[in-house]
Amino acid sequence: MARIKGVTSARAGLFVKIAYYFSRRSIGKLTGRQTDRMIEPLEIYAHVPVLFKGYAKLEQATAKLHRLDKRLHALAELKAATLTHCEFCIDMGSVISRRWGLTDEELLDLPGYQTSPLFSELDKLVLDYAVEQGNPADGPQLAPAIGRVIRRTGKKPRTVTADRGYGEQLIEEGLRALGVRHVAIPRKGKPGKARQAAERRPAFRRAVKWRTGSEGRISALKRQYGWDRTRLDGTEGAQTWTGYGILAHTTWSR
Repeated sequence: MARIKGVTSARAGLFVKIAYYFSRRSIGKLTGRQTDRMIEPLEIYAHVPVLFKGYAKLEQATAKLHRLDKRLHALAELKAATLTHCEFCIDMGSVISRRWGLTDEELLDLPGYQTSPLFSELDKLVLDYAVEQGNPADGPQLAPAIGRVIRRTGKKPRTVTADRGYGEQLIEEGLRALGVRHVAIPRKGKPGKARQAAERRPAFRRAVKWRTGSEGRISALKRQYGWDRTRLDGTEGAQTWTGYGILAHTTWSR
């Protein structure tokens, strides 16, 4: 039961009534059931018309995205629902996931997906989204991420590049042990003459410049999608804020 009483159809305006009708119909088609509380979140959003309209546009935009396989789509939504502890989303997402091919065994094994044989490497890549506690070092996470990509694709990347924060010999050795031929990561501190010569090679500089281009997207997330500072308290709040920033950016960029 919501702590705030929602805006019922009897009290709603014409636009909200229409949204309620189509929402009930679409949720009914997805889940195969109709309940009185199925649009309860919408009834809460209706207290703030601007928020309600923004949420409606977001739902319309995401409904038009069909590039992702339905199984992966369901896994991503369930992961987001569990991170934000949205009981409504978990309940509805579980029903939709079953209709899209996930089994009860897979749903029960979701908390241990990393070691579960029920999930493929691609499934695990989708489910790996997380907000880290504190400020863990980036470097140790690079080789495991590349390893997951190799297992998924069956191919070893020819070149791996990253910023100077990853510039350590152990990290480079770990990547080469995975079969990466070219590692274009500037070293921390003041490099020696041999290292300076290696970093001045055209191929190295091209890879570093290519990586620098990704900083523009990070900057856009900070400036336009709220990544400069979370407005929600705690780790759970940061997870929610970060996830919605990515979702909003991805939706508009499509």
